[in-house]
Amino acid sequence: MLRKAPADLVLLDLSLPGMDGVELLKRIRSQPETQALPVIVFSNAYLPSLLQAALKAGATKCLAKASCMPREVLEAARKLLTAGGAASPAQSDMEFQNNLVEAFLASAPVTLVALRNRYQAFVKHEPENLRLAELYELCRLTRSLTGAAGLAGFRKIAQMASALEALLRELHAKPANITASTVRTISHAVDTLALLVARAGGALTEAPASHMILVVDDESISREMIFSALKRADLRTLSLDNSTLALQVLEQNRFDLIFLDVEMPKPGGLEVCERLRKMPSNRTTPMVFVTANSDFGSRARSSLSGGNDFIAKPFLLLELAVKALTWLFKHE
Repeated sequence: MLRKAPADLVLLDLSLPGMDGVELLKRIRSQPETQALPVIVFSNAYLPSLLQAALKAGATKCLAKASCMPREVLEAARKLLTAGGAASPAQSDMEFQNNLVEAFLASAPVTLVALRNRYQAFVKHEPENLRLAELYELCRLTRSLTGAAGLAGFRKIAQMASALEALLRELHAKPANITASTVRTISHAVDTLALLVARAGGALTEAPASHMILVVDDESISREMIFSALKRADLRTLSLDNSTLALQVLEQNRFDLIFLDVEMPKPGGLEVCERLRKMPSNRTTPMVFVTANSDFGSRARSSLSGGNDFIAKPFLLLELAVKALTWLFKHE
């Protein structure tokens, strides 16, 4: 198309079937007639390596798909096409945004039904090639939900879908990481998306919530990995390596979510959770156990002590980010 009809600007999604956006961008830059062509790329904030690859390939500007409103796209396009000039829109910004909201609220339930059906097919299929095909479709549907929610201003839905899309993409690239834990996390994420869509109203934008998460783990590597995963989701975190100190902090401060290692010097994670459930400040705070034990007995003990969920070591950074958003948005 570019060879036949030269363009003044390209808007490019980096996650494309077949030839991906980065490869397409490299080809655009390899042609003399399009070397200087402005290219705005849309990326997933949970895939920093993809964004870096796009910048290296010659992207002019990068926008996060989950949080990019139409006005931002227009402003970026106008700056690149003109010297700050502004075009007169055919519709008012408010009318246009209302149309996007209505379109999203009409299409999202249909997308969620398709997501659930694809997830069920993914779980049932045994041959790896069939499971990967369903995983690819899950990723594609989630990506469409990310873009539609972001444009309509439903930031929580867009953030949740964006994180899930990144996890699905990683699992598709590395099928060995498909475990009982990651499959369970996907299921919970789809349920949370359905809950968020059911709650969605006609508000044009949602104010970003300021969540605070506590991480308690005596293993420095595990603690740093959890911190890194939560940072990807742009979440504030307090990290502690001592369960006694954690109990003192919990007595005086309320948190929105807690990640707690089970195997720690006394008091261990299960005891900390039991004592936590007696504190007025964090009696109902979601608690996710981080453990190397994922057998039924361990799950039963964690539930009896007051835990809400668990994630098995070794975990993927993206899986933990999805897990965190699931509980934060579900509990609001």
